[in-house]
Amino acid sequence: MKSASKTLMLTAVVVLALLLAGGSLGSRAQSSGTTLTVSASATGEDVCVDGVATVTVTYTVTSSAAADGATGSFTVTDGDGNVVNSGSLPEIDSGVAPAGGWTHNPPGSAKTAGGQFQLSLGNGTYDIEVCFEQHGAEKKSDCTTITVTVNCGAAGCDRVAQQFGQVMGNTNLCSQLARINVQVKGPFGSSAQLEVKNPNGTVMQVVNKNRGEGSDDRCVYVWQLNPKDWPSTLSGVYSFHVSSNDSGNTSTLDFGATLDCKKSGKP
Repeated sequence: MKSASKTLMLTAVVVLALLLAGGSLGSRAQSSGTTLTVSASATGEDVCVDGVATVTVTYTVTSSAAADGATGSFTVTDGDGNVVNSGSLPEIDSGVAPAGGWTHNPPGSAKTAGGQFQLSLGNGTYDIEVCFEQHGAEKKSDCTTITVTVNCGAAGCDRVAQQFGQVMGNTNLCSQLARINVQVKGPFGSSAQLEVKNPNGTVMQVVNKNRGEGSDDRCVYVWQLNPKDWPSTLSGVYSFHVSSNDSGNTSTLDFGATLDCKKSGKP
């Protein structure tokens, strides 16, 4: 009986010591105090071509554990709960860059890795789940879910054929109150960039514009350019190049317009 009592007391002391030290009777992965977290975001759900949006998902994996390798996957579920797409993601190699797949973020122990993948989605609401599992002695996993809604019917610019670009009204660079009114329609997303070059190919101006500013159409972009800000006012055919500022949106548009400098012209 005394031997049994001593054994019981010793067991209790060991358990208490483990608990006080922050340990547990479970796996080391749960008791180490390290974490693995996954975050994600999506763009492109509001840019459609022929009724389909190319959605770009960007994800980041953050670990405070050792730089062990990790494997990932994604699952796409529609509004009815049906899995419409799934797959594996590129493995994160063990170790810290440049030899490994993790990037150390001092001063702490946090390490990050990330990537992108694209999905072709029609109209509807989707849940996109991204999961990663880190291997090694401190094995752990995490998932995150983002929701995107594709509504190509409401986009108003879901066909590339509907794109256009033009200079409206004044084309005189040297009018006293000259403004060059550029209007563009196309699937450029939340923000578009306009680059203007003169007839010699010199860049006159690069300027951004958010969708719908100055127009009731959510896929029209309007720029009021002041040529007095340009380094020259050479007459001839100017080139206009439009691109999207949204990650993953590769839509572009190029057009030209003849602009001249008539100092006696009226605004």
